[in-house]
Amino acid sequence: MNEDMTINKEMDFRREMLKEEQSGDPNSVYADSMRDEKIKNVIAQLNPELLLQDIEHRIRGEKKDPVTEQWIPISPDSPQISEKLVQNYISFLNVYLTQNNSLSNYSADEINNIMTTVIDYIKDDLSDNAEEYGLTKRNYITVKRINKILTPELIRDSDKIYHMKETPIEVNVKIPIGEEYTDYNEFNKIGHIVCQSTFSVLKQAQNGMLASRIFKALRVNETLNQGGKDSKLNFLKFW
Repeated sequence: MNEDMTINKEMDFRREMLKEEQSGDPNSVYADSMRDEKIKNVIAQLNPELLLQDIEHRIRGEKKDPVTEQWIPISPDSPQISEKLVQNYISFLNVYLTQNNSLSNYSADEINNIMTTVIDYIKDDLSDNAEEYGLTKRNYITVKRINKILTPELIRDSDKIYHMKETPIEVNVKIPIGEEYTDYNEFNKIGHIVCQSTFSVLKQAQNGMLASRIFKALRVNETLNQGGKDSKLNFLKFW
């Protein structure tokens, strides 16, 4: 009830503003189109898929230059992040950072369950693939060793009789030395970026909050444009 009263007050206010706008501006059609364009821009900016490009650069350890608006390394001396790591997590976030999710209607328990799944995935993936991602490093030395391989040797040519002969060969073998080093700072950075990005999108969808706000804005705008005709947004009333 209170929500409907708030919406009605908002529509009344917008009608009054529209009347003043039209009386002061002979080109009211332009004013209408500008208002519609503003709403479209707001909805487009709320699309979480636009976050993916920023997240990719942040995982790489880059920041946006405020002057040139180009992404540059935070520290030129920082080691390069594994491309496989970057693409794995961008692919993973594609599942959650979608407009379908941000406009969904999740309960607090559902959000907690999804976040538990995300956290478990991050822990398992970073632990299992730490060395492949370059997050775990060890020092190695190369030593030469003699291995023996079996090769066939002809004994009697007339009968084509062979026997297996051991042939020594020299091979290089890498042996780990010292303790294993793991970059836990990088672990934490990636975990925070992925978890915070996912949580912010899911939080917008708690109890259909974001969808409800967008629906109200669209309903007010459509009411002003249609002059009280049946709304095309009735299919969204479940919010």
